[in-house]
Amino acid sequence: MKKLQLQSFGLADLNVQEATSIQGGGNITSWLKKIGPVSIATWIITNWEDIKSGAKSAWEDYDNSSPH
Repeated sequence: MKKLQLQSFGLADLNVQEATSIQGGGNITSWLKKIGPVSIATWIITNWEDIKSGAKSAWEDYDNSSPH
């Protein structure tokens, strides 16, 4: 594996002051917890017809292939 040479891109390592973690913009984990379920719900609503037809097709395939 090659080591990336930052200097060749005109970049340098961060100094101690630059590398210090800064708390800004609120707690990011609380944002992710709120955005995650909303994103999933939005995706489901947007793709509901595809989800429904795929589930129906899978059920019919299972029903036709399993012995009764």
